[in-house]
Amino acid sequence: MSATDRAFLGRRRAQERRNNELPIALSATSAMDVRRICFAIDHALEHGLDEPMAAAAAAVALMLISGRDLEELCCLRFFSGRLDDARDRSGHWLIHYGQGYALAMPAGASPTKAQPNAAASKLVLPPSDQVIFKLGERAARCLKVYIGSDWDRSGTPALWKEQRPVFSYSLGKLEELVDTFLRQAGTAYGISRRSRIVDPKRIERALETGLVNLKGSDRGMARLLTGGKQPARQAAAYYSGGTEPHITQEHERACTQASVDTFDDCVLDYFQSDVELSLGSRFIPTTAAVEGLRDKLIDEIRFCKPAREPRQVASVHNAMLTYSWMLWSLCVGGRRVKDPILHPRQIDPGTGFGLFRDKGYTPAATVALLKETTAFRDNLESYKLRLVWAPGIVQRQLQAYCDHIEALLTDPRLPERSQKSIKRWRDEDEHRLPFFRLDRHLQAKRLGAGQFEKMLAGDPWYWPLPMNALRHYLRAELCGRVSHEVVDALLGHWQIGAEPWWNGGALDPLLFKESLKAAFRAILPEGCGGWAVQSGLSNRLDIHDEK
Repeated sequence: MSATDRAFLGRRRAQERRNNELPIALSATSAMDVRRICFAIDHALEHGLDEPMAAAAAAVALMLISGRDLEELCCLRFFSGRLDDARDRSGHWLIHYGQGYALAMPAGASPTKAQPNAAASKLVLPPSDQVIFKLGERAARCLKVYIGSDWDRSGTPALWKEQRPVFSYSLGKLEELVDTFLRQAGTAYGISRRSRIVDPKRIERALETGLVNLKGSDRGMARLLTGGKQPARQAAAYYSGGTEPHITQEHERACTQASVDTFDDCVLDYFQSDVELSLGSRFIPTTAAVEGLRDKLIDEIRFCKPAREPRQVASVHNAMLTYSWMLWSLCVGGRRVKDPILHPRQIDPGTGFGLFRDKGYTPAATVALLKETTAFRDNLESYKLRLVWAPGIVQRQLQAYCDHIEALLTDPRLPERSQKSIKRWRDEDEHRLPFFRLDRHLQAKRLGAGQFEKMLAGDPWYWPLPMNALRHYLRAELCGRVSHEVVDALLGHWQIGAEPWWNGGALDPLLFKESLKAAFRAILPEGCGGWAVQSGLSNRLDIHDEK
């Protein structure tokens, strides 16, 4: 092995260690760590705390349930009012909202600042930049000891009215107090006086570790709740999102599973808002918007059959093209690329698996890492490939689109120029289906990503969202239904050291398939009022038969 390859392997292994999210990883917060932290707080509350140690105990409890570091907690301020008012304020707040106490923290930022335009905003949930979750009992007791009589807000003390900082100490002083508190707790726990009961960094990672290893949770959601300090999760965070109640429920589930804190009532009881808000991705369309576009496409295909006029032929084809793309994108999470649909002959009819390459852009850091190996080209190509699984209805729809194109080519009304262009596009790439639209004169025009988005935004679809909006929707819908390993493997969001299909990968392809099969039954409901195979201009009937 050359010196260059040895250096590459060393850097790769270092990256693998940083990306390791298994419960047994050296950087992970174990269940023992959590028990030690809870013991330290409960022991201190039982034996009495002076003001500095009460501040330290409160800071540790808040770190445990919010996943934020001391630098963020130093920014906390008091706020009294409605939760809806707190949502409109950026920053860090300890809220008294009439029924109890809650924390409002900035959500983990998306790697992009792109926002939907005014027309697209009508198809997505209104966004929120604040994560709001209930204050746990243990943290509330510590804060009550630290703040004293003003905690109960009788007569609305000045600290609530004037929105004063929760912690009156500087960051450096608070770090010293936390260190002292953890060392004293270590002594009570039977650890050497020189040692802390647990490292503060592990306290910060407790919520993150709990969320990552929670059944059905998502790495991107962990980034949203904990402030997004892990750069390795940027791709997942860009597409991740969900409604506030759902994300808050995931937070409560993680805390309950780890025995971090106790919650007296249901999260949804206090999580009332005038409108349903979303956290994370700004481009997750609502289910009503997705189903509305689907129904428009089905009506257009069926209304214009039989296509007696060239205008009707064009309408059926354009709707058939969009419907096939939509169904394909909803099962694989299609990206914003040219020719986005895999040819059905590239999908194994027995298993439903296919290799899909739709990643044209590779991050510069990844290219630099792979470029130093002797097998740079092979590594880069395998990085862009992902294994996808297509349900039976999707396979049948892609075959129906192929038959539709063959029927279109035999239509005598199709101009010779269009016929030659379609045949050329069909034959030049055996891996992709030809992606083109027809105008009212049946002139064929090949579509790039931007041209297709322009067509969708206009009459009659009025879908002014980017092509990969369904990729955002798919990730949000899969969260809670399958493990984050399955989601990352499907969407191609794996990290170095966690590649699902390399020689040392531990993800079972059959488990991957079965997990997705169960999830797609809910995401792509078939039957009356749901998804169904559309034949377009083709008269074949066997495409509706189950494979």
